[in-house]
Amino acid sequence: MKKILLSLGVAVMASMSMMSCSKGDYNSGDAQTGYNPFADVNTKPKVIPTGTFTAKVNGSDFSAAYANAYFNSIAGIESWFMVGFKTGMTASDGFILTTSKKEVGVYNIDLMGGSDNSAIFNAVGSSSSVIAETGTIEITVLTEDRVKGKFSMKAPGLDVTDGTFDLPIIKYSDYYK
Repeated sequence: MKKILLSLGVAVMASMSMMSCSKGDYNSGDAQTGYNPFADVNTKPKVIPTGTFTAKVNGSDFSAAYANAYFNSIAGIESWFMVGFKTGMTASDGFILTTSKKEVGVYNIDLMGGSDNSAIFNAVGSSSSVIAETGTIEITVLTEDRVKGKFSMKAPGLDVTDGTFDLPIIKYSDYYK
């Protein structure tokens, strides 16, 4: 289950990257430009709202400029992805919290215990993301369009405390029709 949730996390990140694509010319990366296959000339995406996502990372303040929650259901596996990135979704310090719980409560992160709750931190310039070995994700408020709560995580060389999030729940269908 943990591998599936981590794989889903990567899929969500790829999808969110696609959401930030330009509606103009398409550049395939090989200097050839043309029609953007992701563009719909009849509609424009709405501005995607952002929430708040803060923490202390090894004692230093972290505050995200980009913070949202996404709910995914793939092949019967349901998961929350709560993300917070310092400056944007690429080349930025950031967090991804995942849980399959859809109700208010405290959920333990236990990498070795098979928990389906996880927290990942990526620091710019690091060679890999840090996956929490222990910690908690607490959902304190959950409505149709908002999730609010607290989190903490520990891994070798990483201690994240005082984590909070207050995030709009993004539904792809509401922003890209």
